[in-house]
Amino acid sequence: MTQQITPLKTQKVLDLCSGIGGFTLGHMISGGFETVAFCEINEYCQQVLSLRFPHIPIIPDIHDITIESLYRVGVGEVDGIIAGLPCPPFSLAGKGKE
Repeated sequence: MTQQITPLKTQKVLDLCSGIGGFTLGHMISGGFETVAFCEINEYCQQVLSLRFPHIPIIPDIHDITIESLYRVGVGEVDGIIAGLPCPPFSLAGKGKE
């Protein structure tokens, strides 16, 4: 008797403090995850995200993320959240502010 393996459901994730999309790129390589939206305030990073992932919407400000704002950009379901570390305390670009 042959046993069938049921494939796992792809997890839909919201990527916060996305930077230039490193987590999403890793998920694309490893599989099992689909980024449904980015949240990134830095304009340069937004441009990089738009070029690398033109089909994934970007919400610029984390304070603007609500169920309604996600619906407006076509996101109806989120299984999880991934997040980069906000870089101001660590980045020269952020001037070391916390």
